[in-house]
Amino acid sequence: MSAGGLRSGRTSELCAANQIQAMEIVFGAYESSRRRGRVDLPLTIADNPVVSMLESGELKARAAHQRI
Repeated sequence: MSAGGLRSGRTSELCAANQIQAMEIVFGAYESSRRRGRVDLPLTIADNPVVSMLESGELKARAAHQRI
């Protein structure tokens, strides 16, 4: 809990549970890109969609300094 959370008794917006939900949304977006379609949450995948797309050549990595 944050200092404000300690005073009020509320759970902090930055708690781990909220961060896990946020990351699931991010991974859901990656999985949706891989499937080229809608995905339902919670995800049931066992791999990382970005790594999988990079390894298959479906997604190309580029240097951070390159322009789009």
